[in-house]
Amino acid sequence: MFGLTKQEKQLINELKIELINSNSQREVKAIANEIHSILNRAERRVATIKTAPIKFTGRQIIKKQQRA
Repeated sequence: MFGLTKQEKQLINELKIELINSNSQREVKAIANEIHSILNRAERRVATIKTAPIKFTGRQIIKKQQRA
């Protein structure tokens, strides 16, 4: 999957097994919400990495210092 840590993958797999074995509707909903929250957290983390600002080159830094 996308950008998941080993710990998150392991947790999702455990939750999947729990989901299969669960009986009540409420329990299923709670487990599904937990899985979604893990996936959303990972998705946000990947998005912030992709949109992180590129480091300035030396020339750009010099220009900024001259302006100041």
